[in-house]
Amino acid sequence: MRSETEEHIDKIYDGSLKLFFTSFLQKEKLSPEEIEELKKIIEQHGKEY
Repeated sequence: MRSETEEHIDKIYDGSLKLFFTSFLQKEKLSPEEIEELKKIIEQHGKEY
């Protein structure tokens, strides 16, 4: 699944996660809970590097 996702992002968004998320968020409305959950995921991912 991950390689398919990466392939899609590479092909459609020229490998840019920022562009992918920007496009997604323009079409989807997130709840405050979803926003907080995504923030936590991003923060945790950042600590891994």
